[in-house]
Amino acid sequence: MKLAHAGMRMSHNDWTIFMNLLNETLNKFSVPSPEKNDVISLIDSLRNVIVEK
Repeated sequence: MKLAHAGMRMSHNDWTIFMNLLNETLNKFSVPSPEKNDVISLIDSLRNVIVEK
């Protein structure tokens, strides 16, 4: 994951925007809460590998 995102210079602010958009998208498609929480938890667990600054 680190190699795939290297050089993208994703900031903490970029991450917050991305996570908000992800949440909105999951809501739009009426993903049930347990599954939505699983997806959000999985993606958020990668934050330290993806966010560079």
